[in-house]
Amino acid sequence: AVRQERFELVLRFFAYLNDYKHFEHEVNPFLNDFLAKNLDSFDEQQYETDFIGMLNFVQKHFQFGFAKSQNATTTPRVRFEAISVGVALALRAYPNLEVKNVDWLNSEEFKVLTTSDASNNEGKLVARVEYVRDRLIEAKVNDCNI
Repeated sequence: AVRQERFELVLRFFAYLNDYKHFEHEVNPFLNDFLAKNLDSFDEQQYETDFIGMLNFVQKHFQFGFAKSQNATTTPRVRFEAISVGVALALRAYPNLEVKNVDWLNSEEFKVLTTSDASNNEGKLVARVEYVRDRLIEAKVNDCNI
């Protein structure tokens, strides 16, 4: 079950990163459609860049990774999605993005966006991934496009 959960999280990451604005409500049909559309034709290099870049950024800048705290034993899917996709979107805009502060992870606004009742609604998905993207871009410490 753990292996399938990890596969689904990775699939959600790529599906939302590449098509989050078209998500409507049902996760499984959305993921199945994404998988079917991309099974034979996807840019493996771009996917690897997006995924590894996101993981490296999270490891470097987020003290507890995707978790809420040092003692957290699980990470809600909505939190993983918000952080992973938001980070990857910010990195697409600014590939060399560096930030000093991610205190907004503890904000009431982020908490509301990543509670489980916020999970499967297109407006809330867009809101949470763009919230992370926008907070990171606002916090950039240099002109990353040079």
